[in-house]
Amino acid sequence: MPFWQTSRFINYMKDLNKQVAIAPVPVWNTDDKETATIGGGGTGTAIVKSGKNAQLAAEVMAYIKLSEESNREVWNVLGFDPVNTAVWTDKSLTQNPDNKFIQYFTNYPFDTLLEKKDSIGLLRAYTDEKYPSINNELCTVTLNSIFEDGMDVKQVLESSQETLNNEFKK
Repeated sequence: MPFWQTSRFINYMKDLNKQVAIAPVPVWNTDDKETATIGGGGTGTAIVKSGKNAQLAAEVMAYIKLSEESNREVWNVLGFDPVNTAVWTDKSLTQNPDNKFIQYFTNYPFDTLLEKKDSIGLLRAYTDEKYPSINNELCTVTLNSIFEDGMDVKQVLESSQETLNNEFKK
């Protein structure tokens, strides 16, 4: 999900123009099988099977979500990383000097995607039964304690881990 916020930078943080780079997230383990990032995000879209034009809707949606043409516009208009990775290597798109996202960042964002392409994992965590508890703890306790209450990061993380460990022992 590396680029889902790029439009927010352009629209709401104009004063940071040419001060932000897209970079890989830190990886602590160096195992070659390590997942360095996840390939997720996007809008959950559904086609109702019983709909009058369900097949046509599915074909249109497949075109919108998967075609190279549409994926180019996902980048050009929204600044999101296209799910069709074939466009990631097209320098006329990824290094276009007229693109507002290319103009904003200090680096070429797709260089980071290409660097990490082979270590982009799946979203298995979202299907884990523990995910709702982890997400709730992170969003309502951990992040608020750190950013709103100014508590020590290490202490907050240890406390949240202990809370989750206790919950999962049940």
